[in-house]
Amino acid sequence: MAHSTRSDGGEAELIRGIAERIRQRSGAASPGKLAIRQCGADDLRGLLELVKSVGWQVTSGSLASVMNLGEMWCFTNDGAIVGSAGWVPHGRSCAWIVMVMTRPEWRGCSIATTLMRKVLKRTERYSERMLDASEFGEPVYRRLGFKECAKVHLLEIPPSGAAAPRFAWRRMRAEDFPLPGTDELDPAHRHIFGASPEFCRLLEQDGRIVAWFLGRVKGASVHIGQIYAENAELAVDAFDMARAMLPGRTLSLAIPPEQSTLFAAVTAAGATLVRIHTRMYCADHAVPPFPPGIRGSAGPDFG
Repeated sequence: MAHSTRSDGGEAELIRGIAERIRQRSGAASPGKLAIRQCGADDLRGLLELVKSVGWQVTSGSLASVMNLGEMWCFTNDGAIVGSAGWVPHGRSCAWIVMVMTRPEWRGCSIATTLMRKVLKRTERYSERMLDASEFGEPVYRRLGFKECAKVHLLEIPPSGAAAPRFAWRRMRAEDFPLPGTDELDPAHRHIFGASPEFCRLLEQDGRIVAWFLGRVKGASVHIGQIYAENAELAVDAFDMARAMLPGRTLSLAIPPEQSTLFAAVTAAGATLVRIHTRMYCADHAVPPFPPGIRGSAGPDFG
């Protein structure tokens, strides 16, 4: 995807405002040449430096996937990336906003707000815009009109004591797409499957798929990014299957407590809370918190 460096008049005004806020900060260095532009493959090193500065665990492959499937935008000072925001399509009607980061020393200057406005403009054709917010980002998103869907708990489960699944799960295959609860225009699920097909499973009953989950390696653990099931019993069995296929390996899973049966099974397995983030949607569009069916993490996983 080609770079875009053109800023409209509104963006130019926002950039001037950011420059003035930087100048007013006590002890802050004078801003250099500030710009907003779309990222390309040659920006991966700068983006990884940004990731390191905010303490996230994001790979170059994940960043490249966002640029290939959607867009990544950055805010630069003399060419150095100090902030970013991206989005990927998540089905025919939803754009999922990801990788909203600002270097700590540049926070409080409206960089994230400015980049979010760019992303919202670029995704205005979608009827739904959704994201997962950290405690730092949530106030920014609320000011931009986002509302809360749910508090999603990221949990880490120890490798011992896995329960055996009750049903016969099989490995997912490319011909199984599109999966139930998704559509053919959603590239996120195919991306995750392509990254770690050995950790993706599905369950069939009476010749149709009734449950599935997608997993991928993240450091020393395997993260089950999404679980879909037609009922709570099948969702719990998906969790049991994920644990059973990972002897000796830690499992992580993101889930809202409102999915009470699955949440109870995960916490009973000795889960440790890693963090809580707020799933949010653009208030211009009244969307349900989650698509039909029981789900763990409903959004694409590029972390």
